[in-house]
Amino acid sequence: MTHLRSAALHNSGLKWISFPFDLSGNEDSDDAAGLYLNYLELKDFLILPVFDKDTDNEAVKKAKEIFSDKKVITIQGNEPAKDTGIINCLTWNIKK
Repeated sequence: MTHLRSAALHNSGLKWISFPFDLSGNEDSDDAAGLYLNYLELKDFLILPVFDKDTDNEAVKKAKEIFSDKKVITIQGNEPAKDTGIINCLTWNIKK
C-alpha cells in the first residue's frame, strides 16, 4: 500500500519533502505525540511541537531548513497530543 501512495504522489506532479515523525511509545492510537507537522505557521515564526523523543532535534533541524525565513519556536506538545490534536488544532478560529 505504501508503494501505491508513493506512486500516486509521484504521478501527481506535486513536490513533497519528507519530515520526521515518531509514533513509537505512544499511550494509544489517539496519541499524536511525534507528529511534528501539526505546527502553527505565523508571519515571522513557526511554533513547532516537541515530545521528548529522539526525533525532536531532527524535526527542529528540518523545520529550520524548510522555513529558513522564520524563527522556529518549540513548545512541549505531549499533553494536547493525547487527544489527537496539537498546535494547529488548538489554534483554529471558527467564525460563527
